[in-house]
Amino acid sequence: MKPDTTNTLTTEFMQLSYYKDSRGNFGDDLNPWVWYSLYPELFQERGRGTILGIGTLINDRTRIPGPVYVCGSGTGYYGAPPPEAGWNYVFVRGPKTADYLGLSPDFAITDPAILVSELVPKRPSQTSMVSYMPHHVSAYQADWAEVCRQVGLTYLDPTADIHQTILQISRSKFVIAEAMHAAIVADALRVPWMPVRAYQHILEFKWQDWCASLKMAYAPEDLPELWDIEPFSNKKELFKSAIKKGLIRLGMDAKSWTPPLPTNNRQQVWQSVLDKLTQLKNAPTLYLSDARVQDDAKRRLMETMDAFSARMDLAGPLPPEVAAPVAPPRATPHAGGQPAAAFLAS
Repeated sequence: MKPDTTNTLTTEFMQLSYYKDSRGNFGDDLNPWVWYSLYPELFQERGRGTILGIGTLINDRTRIPGPVYVCGSGTGYYGAPPPEAGWNYVFVRGPKTADYLGLSPDFAITDPAILVSELVPKRPSQTSMVSYMPHHVSAYQADWAEVCRQVGLTYLDPTADIHQTILQISRSKFVIAEAMHAAIVADALRVPWMPVRAYQHILEFKWQDWCASLKMAYAPEDLPELWDIEPFSNKKELFKSAIKKGLIRLGMDAKSWTPPLPTNNRQQVWQSVLDKLTQLKNAPTLYLSDARVQDDAKRRLMETMDAFSARMDLAGPLPPEVAAPVAPPRATPHAGGQPAAAFLAS
């Protein structure tokens, strides 16, 4: 489960808050580039509040200064923010998030990472390379770079520089994606992709949420779970895990513990992983949203953000007719306020 911490760039300006993995994570790390490049006027000195953009950030454990303006985030981890939290919804990632929050379906547009296409006007020619990006947690469960090398795939490191990664995605014939934002960016750049799932920590809800926003289904190919975590663990982690496994074998109740590290199964499943990825490389089932659907979603998103930026009272919170009040989880339809276009145009 993704931690509930976020990185808030704390200044006297309007703040941008997003999940920050100390080792890096492609999707979340797109935030400052996208928002500061396309909407710098939102982060002016007189601004107050916090913007939540790319990421699964809508939950009852996020503790950030208000008012909070949700610009494309999704739900999926933990519960919904309580009504008294004072969150304001400009738009959300997809229809499943809108439904969970009790918002009108009009608030569901798509993931803001679609805006990467606005920042990469000149793109390299596609090559014959096929790329693979694991989820940022999966990257530390086994040596996926070596898996890719043996299969003949280009490894997209989810912790690498985002610009280098986008260049590699742009040049790919297609992308095999366990990381959702590898698929989102590929789709935005019109590079075909296919979803896979190698571990149980892949959150199906958020994939379904985004895919539905562009009228696609989510049907990932499953890879064998590969556990070879020792090279990515320090001595303390290995020692604690060994102690826990020993105590569990002695019959101690481990329900309240953090689970020990998974048992290494590289010898048993390595070849199966190689075979499956080779099969997918040679006979893929590729996805790509309809260009008209994607263009419409991007148009709606940009019109909504332009109106939000133009109407925003930078001396304080949005007036009530502009800010959509938070609704309880699974409230009746339209409980979240007026449709995005209506409240921004009023």
